[in-house]
Amino acid sequence: NGEAFGVETDQTKAFDMCEQAALSKHTLARHHLACMYAEGVGVEKDIKKAIWWFKKAAKKGHHEAAQELHRLYSEGTEIPRSQKKAKHWKQVMQSILAEE
Repeated sequence: NGEAFGVETDQTKAFDMCEQAALSKHTLARHHLACMYAEGVGVEKDIKKAIWWFKKAAKKGHHEAAQELHRLYSEGTEIPRSQKKAKHWKQVMQSILAEE
């Protein structure tokens, strides 16, 4: 448990609530859930699940999710580097931004 602005926070409960919203196809929740998996907040860190959720969010127009996929594939620190996949997600991000 942590405390934010004088209000107790329960990361596991936050994860559960975010997961329910993500499973209900809420795009922003999908991005937040991916971040929680990527950082191990409220759940055990799982980069494969993070990538899966980032992809779900990016495919529904969330540019930050596409940007994160681009970063992950470009850096290759947590997953195998792939310039082809990095380029793809950069193009997806740019396409989303062009539509906004």
